[in-house]
Order: sequence, then structure tokens, then C-alpha cells
Amino acid sequence: AEEDGGGSQLDELALKIRKDGFVKVPRKLMKLTKPQVDQAKEAIRTWTQDAMNRYAQVVAHAVQVNSQEAMSAAFKEIALRPGGRVDAVVPRLQLPEFNFLREGPWTALVERLLGSDYELGYTSAIIAFPKGYLRGWNAAPAWTETIGDQSWHRDTRIAESSMTPERQELHRQVFGLAMFIPLLDMICLGESGDRVCTGLLGVIPGSHQDTSSGGYDRPHRNISAKKGSVVIYDTRLYHRGLENNSSALRPIIQINYAKKQAVDDDLLQLKGNYGSASLYDFPVGHPEL
Repeated sequence: AEEDGGGSQLDELALKIRKDGFVKVPRKLMKLTKPQVDQAKEAIRTWTQDAMNRYAQVVAHAVQVNSQEAMSAAFKEIALRPGGRVDAVVPRLQLPEFNFLREGPWTALVERLLGSDYELGYTSAIIAFPKGYLRGWNAAPAWTETIGDQSWHRDTRIAESSMTPERQELHRQVFGLAMFIPLLDMICLGESGDRVCTGLLGVIPGSHQDTSSGGYDRPHRNISAKKGSVVIYDTRLYHRGLENNSSALRPIIQINYAKKQAVDDDLLQLKGNYGSASLYDFPVGHPEL
């Protein structure tokens, strides 16, 4: 009976993702424990600090020798994104000690939607930087100025009339999922004038069913979540990260999943946003802080 109950709960969650494009999973069903949250948070914090320092040193040297390649905002391990976000492939998160991220109870929900032969992307981190944290960090001034709300975007290509009927049919199904697990409470506190937020997740319910690029005209919703909570969304869904105007870094664990056919057909880049060169393959200089 317990197995049947669990199955029906998964079916309800899967139905919600198909209908709305996302689900915030009840914590009684899925969440990370406090020790797991602390373990992942510390791994991300220490590596990100080193990687950002390295990035600044690589860019400093690139400016000195006018190396355009080394001035990139995207490397194998780290990518700077608008809104003050950094995507990071933290090496330690790929190790067996963090298998609890790849083998959690949410995998049963992923299988329900994508099938048991789904493909797995990086176990990565998305770090939302507050402005104050980067004061004096001059490696990427144009990027620093973008700190705020991200623009609405999808994590996948939209259906195109030039696609074959088979690819258009695939696009009408759930073919890619992204899982978010915040490691700091995603919340807002205070009144409107003095409101402090750690960077909520904005979503546009139902926009995953739009085949045009105008889905962001729909009503939106901002999702708050306690640390360790699980949020899963369809990669076709319009979403955005909202500004982190607190004094703390807000790290999120992200894992992407996809149907194999979607990866083969280039509808979804499981390991997108990152560059092809390693941050650690370039010489370094001394940034002016």
C-alpha cells in the first residue's frame, strides 16, 4: 500500500509539471538533510572563491597581452551569466561523496517523465552574487553592472517550422528537466521599501506549452523555497532568477536531465553555457583591485 501511495504522489507531481511546467516538491516527499546542505554549500563556497580569483588573474593577464580567447566569460568550469549569476561545475560535486544529489528520490519522478534511459547533465551550481560582495572585483565590470533580475529565458530551443514532424512532436512532450535545490533559503523579508531578497525563482506557468517566443507575456509567479527543497521545471518553461540584494551568496544545486533523442537532435544542450577551454589552462597576471 505504501508503494502505491508513493506512486500516486509521483503521478500527481508529474501531472503538475506537464500542466504548469514546474513543481515545488513538498518537503515531506523530497529534500536534502541539513548535513547534506552544509556539505554541498561548503564545497561550492570554497571552490567558487578560488575560481573567481583565478578568473580575475586570467583576465588580468589577457588584458596585458590582448588575448581575446582568455577574456571569455565562459570556461569549462565557470560561466558568467547576466543578472550577477555564475554557473560553476564544481569538481568536488562530481565525486561519489555527492552521489546523494544524483541518486535522490527525485530520480523516480524524472523517470516518470523522461523514461529510464534519460541522460544526465552536470551536477553544477548557480551562484547569485549580491552587488556588495563583488565591490572592487574589476575582472568583468560589464558583467558586474548586470547584477539584478535576469531576463525571461528558456533552457532549450523552441519548436521551429523548419523542424521535421518527428522533432516537432518531440518538442510537444516533456523532453528536458532542470532540478534546483537552494542551499540558502530563497526568501524575501521586510516591507517593500526595505525588502531584502536572496534571489527568488521567477516562472511563467504554462509557458512551456507556447511554441512562440512570446510566452513571457503570461502572468508570472515568484517561487520562494527553504534550503534543501526541490524545485523541478520543464526546460521549455520561461523562467528567470531574481536579484539577490542580501549580503550573502545564494548557491543553488542544478542538475539537468534530458531524453536521449532530445540531446541527439540538439534541442537541449545538457552542458550548455560553458566554454571549451579550461580556466586553468591560461597564464595568470595580477589584477588591479
